[in-house]
Amino acid sequence: VSFDLFAGDILGIVGPNGSGKTTLMRLITGIYYPDDGVVYKIPEKKITAVFALGVGLRPLFNGRENIYLEGAMYGMSKKEIEDKIDFIEAFSELQGQLDRPLGNYSSGMRARLAYSIAVATGPDIFIIDEALAVGDSLFQTKCFEYLKTYVQQPDKAVLFVSNHIRK
Repeated sequence: VSFDLFAGDILGIVGPNGSGKTTLMRLITGIYYPDDGVVYKIPEKKITAVFALGVGLRPLFNGRENIYLEGAMYGMSKKEIEDKIDFIEAFSELQGQLDRPLGNYSSGMRARLAYSIAVATGPDIFIIDEALAVGDSLFQTKCFEYLKTYVQQPDKAVLFVSNHIRK
């Protein structure tokens, strides 16, 4: 496989289950190392990858506590998280819900919170692996529209991985 991802791009990788899409993304992020071949990337670029929304969220913690936990897992400082709380609350559409235990959230609410935290990291390269397959269609549309504007910022690109081709 060979491709280039440039600033301003939203590049789709599409293939059936088991074809190696997630493995490729893990190679790009450095989770896996190649047995053969080379992954060329600019080391100072910040990459945020969403492989499974909500992994690491704690049901006994409230939404706000989970924002701090997930943000830290993405490498954000406490100050960076505090600066993004309003964005996360607004983007997730969970105003007034962040102080409720996550265990009381619907699966869609958890997915919206997890995705909002990930996008709030402000990466140079945002990798989304099947993550938008969950949640309601209105939120999915909102996410796709946001990604279109996101890549218009300097040095931003999106790599979107799916086994579905939208018609």
